[in-house]
Amino acid sequence: MILRARAFHCFIAALVVSLSISFAEESGAPVPQDKIGALDTALTASKDGKSAARKRLSVKRVIRDGDKLLGAHPSAPNRFEVMGLLFRARQQLFSLDDSSSNRVALLKIGRELVKPLKGGKK
Repeated sequence: MILRARAFHCFIAALVVSLSISFAEESGAPVPQDKIGALDTALTASKDGKSAARKRLSVKRVIRDGDKLLGAHPSAPNRFEVMGLLFRARQQLFSLDDSSSNRVALLKIGRELVKPLKGGKK
C-alpha cells in the first residue's frame, strides 16, 4: 500500500512538472516560488499535528491558502504546482476525514489537473 501511494505521488509530481513545462509559454504573472514553498512546508508540517483535529485544521488552512493563490493567479504558468499541492492536501484531508464533501473536492481538483491533458474538454 505504501509503495502504491509513493508511486501515485511520483506520478502526480511528474504530471505537475510536465504540465508546468508545457504551459510555461502562457501569459500571466507566475505564482511566487516562496509562496509555493511556504504551502509545501505547511502541508508537510501538518502531518506532525498532535491530534487529528489539529491535523485537519492545518490541512484546511493549506487548502484555503492554496485556493487564494489560484484565485489571485488564475493563468499563471506554474499554477499546476499549486494545484498539485492542493491535490496532496485534499488527499490528506480525505484520509483524515472520509466525508462525501472531501471526496467531491478531491475529484474536482483531480479533474482540474487532467483537463489540460484532454485539451480543455469535459
